[in-house]
Amino acid sequence: MLSVIIVHYRTPDRLVKCLDALSGAFMPASAEFFVVDNGSGSDQKLARICENGPKPITLISNGNNKGLASAANRAFRISRGEYILNLNPDVTVSPHSVELLYHFLEDNPGVGAVFPKLLNQDGSLQLSCRRFYDLPTVILRRTPLHRLMGRGRMDRHLMMDFDHRSLRNVDWALGAAFLVRREALYPRNRLFDHRYFLYFEDVDLCMGLRHRGWKVMYHPEAVMIHDHIRRSASMPFSRANWEHFISYLRFCLKQTGCQAHPIKPECGADSC
Repeated sequence: MLSVIIVHYRTPDRLVKCLDALSGAFMPASAEFFVVDNGSGSDQKLARICENGPKPITLISNGNNKGLASAANRAFRISRGEYILNLNPDVTVSPHSVELLYHFLEDNPGVGAVFPKLLNQDGSLQLSCRRFYDLPTVILRRTPLHRLMGRGRMDRHLMMDFDHRSLRNVDWALGAAFLVRREALYPRNRLFDHRYFLYFEDVDLCMGLRHRGWKVMYHPEAVMIHDHIRRSASMPFSRANWEHFISYLRFCLKQTGCQAHPIKPECGADSC
């Protein structure tokens, strides 16, 4: 069984496009769909959108924006699929992309998660595969300094030395779209660590999978369009950059084993 989880926040037009593409894509007969809205304040409009999407869709409405990780976990806890397809609403799947990811996990029991090739709207390659961060990379990535002194380090982080036409075991990849094996998420009963409001939940997920002995793979034949605009790149003091930095600090504290954290665990989730 396949469970599809989409976390939505104030992008109804993109959600319509995402659901339309899913309606025309391969889906197992027992697939289930979840749309979690993070307090957009448009429940009736979203209900109409979901009525026209693939069936059945469970619409879950949060009263406010609880962050991407917590919202995804809310759907995960009531999902039943052996495999979980996480999608951002700005992702458009191609007709056979989900099928390729699904059968890849079926045929490769040692793989915990598989990520598709992401393309920009104009068909150009989106550099979605990444090597793990270090502090200089974080600073260069989110400030204009990368234009002056960070090209070599950033090229390595973005895996620009890698032929993106080839299947590859990767450190991590953008969480905009991926298929993960439920078994690989044990013993944690969650998709993401809820302490990440935005950013690093995908890095943390992939590192956790790798630490537990699972492979994280990039599949170049499974192609999806990611209509992503990185507005924060030109605004070094934006909220997005602040959230990115805070999430990086939380990620570092977690890796060093520090458990002191002001955020309480989610209901039904582990504290770390």
